[in-house]
Amino acid sequence: MKTILRLLLPCLSCFLFLSPLAAEAPDGPPTGIAMNPIFDIAKVSEDSSEKAGKLEKMRDFKGVDSSTMAIRSKACGIMTMSCNAQVVSVLTTDDCDLGDGTVLDFWEFSGQRGQVISIDVSSPDFDPIVALLNPDNDTVATDDDSGPGTDSRLIFELDATGTWTIAVNNFFPAASDPGAYSVLLICTDAGPTAPERPTNLTATTISSSEINIFWNDNSNDEDDFQVQFRTGGGSWQTLGTVDADSIGAAITGLDASTTYDFRVRARNSAGNSNWSNIATATTDADGGGGGGGGGGGG
Repeated sequence: MKTILRLLLPCLSCFLFLSPLAAEAPDGPPTGIAMNPIFDIAKVSEDSSEKAGKLEKMRDFKGVDSSTMAIRSKACGIMTMSCNAQVVSVLTTDDCDLGDGTVLDFWEFSGQRGQVISIDVSSPDFDPIVALLNPDNDTVATDDDSGPGTDSRLIFELDATGTWTIAVNNFFPAASDPGAYSVLLICTDAGPTAPERPTNLTATTISSSEINIFWNDNSNDEDDFQVQFRTGGGSWQTLGTVDADSIGAAITGLDASTTYDFRVRARNSAGNSNWSNIATATTDADGGGGGGGGGGGG
């Protein structure tokens, strides 16, 4: 069950007796406001370890036409490694078949948003090419010869937390086993970062005294969300905060026939996200029954 957040505003004129809060003020809500979060119970981590997805992304990257190639039976295993470690292995013709006369190995590791990673792939037997796949299996970085000789070196700042994948491939087709190689993965922590900005804030009129707002929670490291409002283009005032993983609020006790603007941001110990888009709605006239509202995506 999702619990509706009620922000209790006895009356708009009550704010005339409060010192306006600056837009950036982190202080608590005005007197009389109660906060209860709506939790996003639908958040599910995506499975980022599908072999077929990774293989298809690498085929797309190298321009291999998978609809016409002959696929041989391959093991196509996915191995794991850790940050600040080195692994040694061998590319053989029994590894993942890319379809262009080359094969590849996949190495998964757990990465954190903000980490800067360095990947060095070395081989005494073949010219290696390395690719980095993000948790959605998109190829986000590649390298061929940035290391010594024909070895590969890739430096990249991770922009998401999750399971990342290193793909090791022989650049030139080989009729026999390409040979031995090593992968050195160094991860440098960037420290805590501010959460991602909430997006797609919307506001919907429920009655002459209630407006509901909802937003997309784009982070998993926020401590809370801060909600602000204004009327008539005036200064922003803070309603208060709701718990992490909240996705909306029902705001009651509003004045009838009044237009309200709302915005939301996520916060944690490292700082604040940027503000969401502004969502606007107008309460019904006294005795009115539900209505519209608005807000923009982004």
